[in-house]
Amino acid sequence: MTSTDYTYPGRWPVILALWAFAAGVVLFWMSFFGEGAVRPSDDPCYIAFERNFVAADLVTAAAGLICAEGLRRGKGWAIVWGGVAAGGILFLLCMDVTWNLLHGMYADPTGAMLMENAINLFCVTFGPYLIWYLLRQGRRSSHA
Repeated sequence: MTSTDYTYPGRWPVILALWAFAAGVVLFWMSFFGEGAVRPSDDPCYIAFERNFVAADLVTAAAGLICAEGLRRGKGWAIVWGGVAAGGILFLLCMDVTWNLLHGMYADPTGAMLMENAINLFCVTFGPYLIWYLLRQGRRSSHA
């Protein structure tokens, strides 16, 4: 460890959640473009809407992985990349929830919609938690 390294307390659950998020993003898009099991609708407007989020999802997942590696190594840049990931998670959450509310998607309890609800629940809890965790760690590391 160098003098700029910092051991982030409680980092392993966050690291694992970031890895799970990234894996989930990849699996979601593989299913979406594959057999389509994650698609709660085959409406052409929904398909067109969702296709706009591939890059944003992948960038958010990559930022999360960079954050996870920074947390593992005890690097200060983990906080910046975690902020990018948390912001992306919250943005994607807002876009999904807005679409779902405007188009009555929550009224259709299909398996794919239940998966969508699980994704929304993860994002609404983990996005703010990640921000809180990183801010707390930033304050601690600045006093170390």
